[in-house]
Amino acid sequence: LEMDLRGQGADLRALAATLTGHLGVAVIDARLGGGLGQTLQQLTPLLAPGAPLACLAFRTDVEQGLARVTTLFLDGAAGRVAGEGTIRLSDEVLAMRLLTDLRVAGLRVRAPVPLTGRLMAPRLEGAGLIAGALGGGGMPSLPDCATTLRIARGGRDGPVPANPTPATTETAPAEGAIPGAPPAVHELL
Repeated sequence: LEMDLRGQGADLRALAATLTGHLGVAVIDARLGGGLGQTLQQLTPLLAPGAPLACLAFRTDVEQGLARVTTLFLDGAAGRVAGEGTIRLSDEVLAMRLLTDLRVAGLRVRAPVPLTGRLMAPRLEGAGLIAGALGGGGMPSLPDCATTLRIARGGRDGPVPANPTPATTETAPAEGAIPGAPPAVHELL
């Protein structure tokens, strides 16, 4: 945990509306829990509470109650999720975009997903996942654990997981694949 936050107010909401500073969280070899697990379970059951995580990195810079999330990254059994956006702390409104690289029902799904709602009741816009997956086109590459953990720690090095998902998730052709043949169905998305 790397934190330097300042604010003032008569209650928590007033304090949150005036916060300024930064917050960074770096976690390795953990299990997904609580509300985050319940929210991400909307993407795939493999992200349900209790799912193993190789790493989780989070970094936000806050100015007068507006948190700009510059780094959000999870790497776990279901794949990887990265994101960025804003959280208005005065009323807890989320305006974020997640980039997913997940394995869902045997398929690899790479798509952007809007995250809206409120901090304590986040809502993943599933239509964004479907539209992004079917829309094709290029999606930015996702970062890796080591890079995002360093950012979450304010530029400092620290422990990294033993077996994170590789930074590049392009798959090599299967042994014995016929050159020039169409890809297997599981690579359709």
